[in-house]
Amino acid sequence: MSFAPSETRSEKNKIKGRLAGLLIFVVDDDAVQLHVVRDILEEEGGRVIGATNPELMLETLKENAPDVLIADVVMPEMDGWELFRQMRKTKLNKETPVLFLTALVEEESEKQFTQGTGRCCMLAKPIERQKLVGAVLELRS
Repeated sequence: MSFAPSETRSEKNKIKGRLAGLLIFVVDDDAVQLHVVRDILEEEGGRVIGATNPELMLETLKENAPDVLIADVVMPEMDGWELFRQMRKTKLNKETPVLFLTALVEEESEKQFTQGTGRCCMLAKPIERQKLVGAVLELRS
């Protein structure tokens, strides 16, 4: 679990990717999956704050507004949908775009699950680099 932005690695590599300047929060109870997503985002220039505990991420969201939140759907303490509902109650994150990640949905069904939820979308795992970056860019447009 980490709450410090990953600027050091990005600054060292002087990466100016497609996600440069974006602050992205990522929560996934699977530390390996969190690391994979974080690496992709950082390689594209994003600043990432990651957590394996959604309750701790919710506390962070009460005082900070990321450009995008990426959340796993299935987590033991609090699932991604509940995190989404709770975050929408915070003053700073009523409109924050959310990208849900899940192994429980087929690629064709990704969009229908998030219809009517505001600036949200869903990606099926395993995560593909281009789809992840494209979804983050689409949510920010």
